Amino acid sequence: MSRLKKFSIWLSVSLGIVLTLIALAFFITSKLVQKDSVKEKIHSLISKKAGGEVSYDSMNFYFFYWPHVVIKNSEFSVPQKFNGRVDSIVVYPKMLPLLYGNFELSTLRFYKPDITIILPDRFDEPESEEKEAFSFDEYKEHIVNILKRLNSNEKGLDAQIENGKLLFTNSKENLLSLENFNAVISFPNDTLSYKINSNSNISQSILLNGSINTKSYDAKGQINLSGFKPHMLMEYVLPDNDLISESKIDMDLNYKSQQLKVLQGNLTLTNFKLALSKGDKEFKISGKEIDTDLYFDENKSVFTLNNAEFAYPDIKASGEHNIDKTNNKINLNLRGTD
Repeated sequence: MSRLKKFSIWLSVSLGIVLTLIALAFFITSKLVQKDSVKEKIHSLISKKAGGEVSYDSMNFYFFYWPHVVIKNSEFSVPQKFNGRVDSIVVYPKMLPLLYGNFELSTLRFYKPDITIILPDRFDEPESEEKEAFSFDEYKEHIVNILKRLNSNEKGLDAQIENGKLLFTNSKENLLSLENFNAVISFPNDTLSYKINSNSNISQSILLNGSINTKSYDAKGQINLSGFKPHMLMEYVLPDNDLISESKIDMDLNYKSQQLKVLQGNLTLTNFKLALSKGDKEFKISGKEIDTDLYFDENKSVFTLNNAEFAYPDIKASGEHNIDKTNNKINLNLRGTD
């Protein structure tokens, strides 16, 4: 028998064994997933991720092209916090644990989720004479706690949302509505990365793109808002402040942070229009571009106005605003031409 013929036989047998093992793995996996105990594990895991009980019409296992579970018409609700429904959730498990009867998440896909988040109503709080100033340490502590939970429970998870809807509301009105919401979130090692895009009632388009290291806490990212209407957010955050009656801005923010102690960035505003009102008087401002560098740490805030070019009134300006808490100094330098 020639060497070529022997090699062909050996290759055919080896390939047959591999295919048989793969088919056997898929068969065992399908039997495991169809067990009620494994389905209950999946149900429990999805409910835990959602933060409340999840109900669904059906849960089925498919092994082509890769083993996955499809959950149809799921609904979930946490009273006075959020509720929603998802047309379908596709769950890709890790293969090796599944062969031992354990279900561990690898990838999640949410198709056409429709979620409502209920926010508290604004109410007037008595002003405290001893109200504490904003603290970077407190801000960092909240984020670090979140990142620690993610690092412990979500590492290795890949999630994707397609064509979703997200509504933020309170008992009085709908505040923020996101349509055509798409997101990709990846957490392979110690770095959580995300990319989100959407349309909304406060902005024609929203794009968020960035990453954060869950151990060093270094972060970087970009926020891009086209046709942004900040006055609509201010109506909720500062309901008694009606200074800005109308607004429309294209905004681009690039930022980076070292260990959540120092935040640096560049903010560019273009094609902006503002209407300022007081009583029955109104003053309109329109501009071509405002280019600003930002710097924040625990003791200092610096706004460097590289260039500000207004169409009305016809003004060009530059300057710097510096707040230094260590020596209680505030400096403002502006240069302008008309």
